[in-house]
Amino acid sequence: MRLASPLALLLSLLSLPLLASCGDPAQSADPGTLTVRAHTEAAAPALGENVVLVDVEDAEGAPLPGAAVTLSSWMPAHGHGSPDPAIVTETSPGHYRAAPVTLHMPGTWEITVRAESGAEFGEIVLNWEIGG
Repeated sequence: MRLASPLALLLSLLSLPLLASCGDPAQSADPGTLTVRAHTEAAAPALGENVVLVDVEDAEGAPLPGAAVTLSSWMPAHGHGSPDPAIVTETSPGHYRAAPVTLHMPGTWEITVRAESGAEFGEIVLNWEIGG
Protein backbone atom coordinates (compact mmCIF):
# COMPACT_ATOMS: atom_id res chain seq x y z
CA MET A 1 0.00 0.00 0.00
CA ARG A 2 1.40 3.40 -1.02
CA LEU A 3 0.87 6.35 1.35
CA ALA A 4 0.09 9.83 0.08
CA SER A 5 2.95 12.29 0.07
CA PRO A 6 2.87 15.05 2.69
CA LEU A 7 2.30 17.64 -0.07
CA ALA A 8 -0.67 15.73 -1.50
CA LEU A 9 -2.14 15.36 1.98
CA LEU A 10 -1.69 19.09 2.68
CA LEU A 11 -3.33 20.08 -0.62
CA SER A 12 -6.23 17.73 0.06
CA LEU A 13 -6.81 19.25 3.50
CA LEU A 14 -6.60 22.81 2.15
CA SER A 15 -9.21 22.05 -0.52
CA LEU A 16 -11.85 20.83 1.97
CA PRO A 17 -13.28 24.31 2.69
CA LEU A 18 -13.63 24.92 -1.05
CA LEU A 19 -15.46 21.66 -1.58
CA ALA A 20 -17.72 22.30 1.40
CA SER A 21 -18.87 25.60 -0.12
CA CYS A 22 -19.44 24.31 -3.66
CA GLY A 23 -22.94 25.11 -4.84
CA ASP A 24 -23.97 26.71 -1.56
CA PRO A 25 -25.08 30.29 -2.22
CA ALA A 26 -25.49 31.18 1.45
CA GLN A 27 -22.97 30.44 4.19
CA SER A 28 -22.00 31.81 7.55
CA ALA A 29 -19.60 30.66 10.25
CA ASP A 30 -22.24 31.38 12.93
CA PRO A 31 -25.69 31.88 11.43
CA GLY A 32 -27.18 32.92 14.78
CA THR A 33 -30.67 32.18 16.09
CA LEU A 34 -32.62 34.23 13.55
CA THR A 35 -33.28 32.86 10.07
CA VAL A 36 -32.27 35.21 7.26
CA ARG A 37 -33.09 34.57 3.61
CA ALA A 38 -32.20 36.92 0.77
CA HIS A 39 -32.48 37.05 -3.01
CA THR A 40 -32.46 39.65 -5.75
CA GLU A 41 -35.72 41.16 -6.91
CA ALA A 42 -34.70 40.28 -10.48
CA ALA A 43 -34.14 36.68 -11.55
CA ALA A 44 -30.39 36.95 -10.88
CA PRO A 45 -27.92 39.55 -9.59
CA ALA A 46 -26.41 41.69 -12.34
CA LEU A 47 -23.73 44.26 -13.00
CA GLY A 48 -24.96 47.65 -11.78
CA GLU A 49 -27.72 48.41 -9.27
CA ASN A 50 -29.67 45.53 -7.72
CA VAL A 51 -32.52 45.25 -5.24
CA VAL A 52 -32.23 42.54 -2.56
CA LEU A 53 -35.29 41.25 -0.75
CA VAL A 54 -34.70 39.91 2.76
CA ASP A 55 -36.93 37.78 5.00
CA VAL A 56 -36.18 37.49 8.72
CA GLU A 57 -37.77 34.91 11.03
CA ASP A 58 -37.42 34.31 14.75
CA ALA A 59 -36.38 30.96 16.25
CA GLU A 60 -39.98 29.70 15.97
CA GLY A 61 -40.17 30.56 12.25
CA ALA A 62 -42.45 33.59 12.59
CA PRO A 63 -41.72 36.76 10.56
CA LEU A 64 -39.71 39.18 12.71
CA PRO A 65 -40.74 42.83 12.42
CA GLY A 66 -38.48 45.67 13.48
CA ALA A 67 -35.16 43.88 13.04
CA ALA A 68 -32.06 45.94 12.31
CA VAL A 69 -31.05 44.59 8.89
CA THR A 70 -27.77 45.50 7.22
CA LEU A 71 -26.31 44.49 3.88
CA SER A 72 -22.71 44.89 2.82
CA SER A 73 -21.04 43.91 -0.44
CA TRP A 74 -17.40 42.93 -0.75
CA MET A 75 -15.22 41.97 -3.70
CA PRO A 76 -12.50 39.78 -2.15
CA ALA A 77 -10.27 39.58 -5.24
CA HIS A 78 -9.97 43.38 -5.31
CA GLY A 79 -10.22 44.12 -1.58
CA HIS A 80 -13.06 46.63 -1.83
CA GLY A 81 -16.78 46.91 -1.43
CA SER A 82 -19.55 48.71 -3.22
CA PRO A 83 -19.31 52.50 -3.60
CA ASP A 84 -22.96 52.94 -2.58
CA PRO A 85 -24.33 51.87 0.80
CA ALA A 86 -27.55 49.87 0.57
CA ILE A 87 -30.53 51.41 2.35
CA VAL A 88 -32.71 48.80 4.04
CA THR A 89 -36.41 49.43 4.62
CA GLU A 90 -39.06 47.15 6.12
CA THR A 91 -41.82 46.59 3.55
CA SER A 92 -44.05 44.46 5.81
CA PRO A 93 -43.50 42.63 9.12
CA GLY A 94 -40.36 40.51 8.73
CA HIS A 95 -39.80 41.50 5.07
CA TYR A 96 -37.14 44.00 4.04
CA ARG A 97 -35.85 45.65 0.85
CA ALA A 98 -32.21 46.70 0.37
CA ALA A 99 -31.28 49.09 -2.45
CA PRO A 100 -29.21 50.00 -4.23
CA VAL A 101 -26.89 47.01 -4.01
CA THR A 102 -24.38 48.29 -6.54
CA LEU A 103 -22.06 45.71 -8.07
CA HIS A 104 -19.92 47.97 -10.23
CA MET A 105 -17.42 45.39 -11.53
CA PRO A 106 -17.61 41.86 -12.96
CA GLY A 107 -16.25 39.14 -10.69
CA THR A 108 -17.05 37.42 -7.42
CA TRP A 109 -18.95 39.41 -4.81
CA GLU A 110 -19.73 38.43 -1.21
CA ILE A 111 -22.99 39.93 0.03
CA THR A 112 -23.36 39.77 3.82
CA VAL A 113 -26.89 40.17 5.14
CA ARG A 114 -27.24 40.48 8.91
CA ALA A 115 -30.35 40.92 11.05
CA GLU A 116 -30.32 41.82 14.74
CA SER A 117 -33.12 42.00 17.28
CA GLY A 118 -32.14 42.51 20.90
CA ALA A 119 -29.43 39.95 21.70
CA GLU A 120 -30.43 37.69 18.79
CA PHE A 121 -28.99 37.81 15.30
CA GLY A 122 -28.90 35.95 12.02
CA GLU A 123 -26.46 36.26 9.15
CA ILE A 124 -25.88 34.82 5.70
CA VAL A 125 -23.21 35.42 3.10
CA LEU A 126 -24.29 35.21 -0.54
CA ASN A 127 -21.58 34.47 -3.08
CA TRP A 128 -22.43 35.95 -6.47
CA GLU A 129 -20.48 35.68 -9.70
CA ILE A 130 -21.20 38.77 -11.80
CA GLY A 131 -20.45 38.70 -15.51
CA GLY A 132 -19.44 41.66 -17.65
